[in-house]
Amino acid sequence: MTDKVQYYIEQGLPELKDLEQKKIFSKLECKAIMKKRTEFEQALARRIAKKTDFLRYVEYEMNLETLRKKRVKRLNIRGKPTVSDWAGPRRIFFILDRATRKFHGDIALWVQYINYARSQKSNKVINRAFASALQMHPTCPQLWILAAQYQFEENGDVTAGRTFMQRGLRMNKDSEDMWVEYAKLEMVYIAKLYARRRILGIDEQEEETKPEESGDEEDGNIKLPTIIAAEMDDDTPKDKNLLSEVEVKALTNAANNPALSGAIPLSITKSAFSALPKSTSLPARLWELFESFKQLPEVRQQLCQMVEDYLRTQFPNTPKALFFLLVLPTKTLEHGAVDPAFPAALREVLIGFSATLVAARPRAELYDLFLAYLHEYLSLPALETNLEKLLSAFFAKTVKDAEKEGELGAKGYAVWVRRLLAKERNAEAGQVLERAVRKWGESRDLGEARELL
Repeated sequence: MTDKVQYYIEQGLPELKDLEQKKIFSKLECKAIMKKRTEFEQALARRIAKKTDFLRYVEYEMNLETLRKKRVKRLNIRGKPTVSDWAGPRRIFFILDRATRKFHGDIALWVQYINYARSQKSNKVINRAFASALQMHPTCPQLWILAAQYQFEENGDVTAGRTFMQRGLRMNKDSEDMWVEYAKLEMVYIAKLYARRRILGIDEQEEETKPEESGDEEDGNIKLPTIIAAEMDDDTPKDKNLLSEVEVKALTNAANNPALSGAIPLSITKSAFSALPKSTSLPARLWELFESFKQLPEVRQQLCQMVEDYLRTQFPNTPKALFFLLVLPTKTLEHGAVDPAFPAALREVLIGFSATLVAARPRAELYDLFLAYLHEYLSLPALETNLEKLLSAFFAKTVKDAEKEGELGAKGYAVWVRRLLAKERNAEAGQVLERAVRKWGESRDLGEARELL
C-alpha cells in the first residue's frame, strides 16, 4: 500500500467509526468497506489508471450511501448531523473531481459530475465544476446549455441563463442546439410571466377595463375625468401614487411590454437565421418549439408565421423546406390522426402535393419525404378505414409516378418495400428491392429493407 493510498483510506476512518457507533453498519461491515475502498484506491494509484476504475468506485460509493440512508430511515436515527451524514457525498465529489482532472477531455464524465452535484444541491461544487468544464471545453454546446438551464431552472435567474447562452453562442455560432435552447429558455420565461399575471389577476383587470373604455363613446360623449377641489389648489402636493399607477399599467400591459410580446425570441430567431442561413432543419426545429407553447397563442402565432415566411422566401425550391410547409396542416393538429379536423387537413396536404412537386429541385428528395410521411400514417392502427383506403391509393399512385419519372430515391424504394411487406405482398416487395439495388446499389436503407424481407 502506497502512502497516497494509505492517506486516502485514513481520511475515511472517522466516518466508519461514526457509522459503527450509530449501529448503522456492524464492525465486520466497516472492515469490508475499508477493504473495498483500499482495492479501489490501489487501482486508481496505478501508473495508467482507467476511467472504468473511477466509475466503479463512484458506483460503489453511491450504492453505499443509498444503503446508509435506508438504514437510517429504518432505524429512525435522529439528532444533530455527524460526520457520517455528509462524508459519503463529499467522498463521491472527491472521486469525480479526480476523475475529471485525469480525463478532462471526457464530456460525459463532466456531465455526470455536474448532474450528481445538482442532485445533491451543492451550489459551490456545481459552480466550480461548470467553471472548470467550460474552461476546458468552450466549444461544447452541451455544457453551455446545462449551465444556462441550471441557472434558470434551479436558481430562477434568467439573466444568468441568458449570459451563459450568449457567451456560448459566441463560441458556437453554428450550433443549432444552442439557438433552439436559447429560444426555449425565453419562451419558458414568457410563459412563466403570463402565469404570474393570471395568478395576480392582471389579465382580468385589463379585460374589465376594455368595455368601460368602449362604453364611454357609445352615446357620442367623451367622459371627462373627475376633478376635486384639492386638485384645483396649486399648493396641494401632487399625488405620487398617480404616476406610479401609470407606470405600472404600462409595464403590466402585454401589448406595450417587449418581454411579453415575444420580441426577445423573435430577435433570437432572426439572429439564428443569420448565423445559419443554409440550414433547413433549424427553422423546422424552431417552429416545432414555438408551436408547442399552446398557452401563448399570440406569441406562438407571430413566431410560427415568421418562420414559415422565412422558409418560403429563403428556400423556395428546397425539398425539405417545401415538404415542411406542405404538411403544416397536419402538424398543427393537437390530437394527430384522431383529431376531428384531420381529414380536412389531410385533404389539404394531398391537394397541395402536386403544386409543391413542381417547385421542388431535386424532386426525388421530396418524393422520398412524402412517401415516408404517407407510410407513417398508414402504419397507425387507429386510422379510419376510409382514410386508409384514400392514403393507400395515393401512396400507390405517387410511388409509381416517381419510379416512372426516375425520381424515386433509395429511401423511397425502402419505404415502398416496407409498405408492401405490411400488406404481406412479399414477392412484389422482393421485385421492388431488386430494381432498387440495380439503380442505387447497396445502401443502408435498402439493407434494412432487405433484413425485413
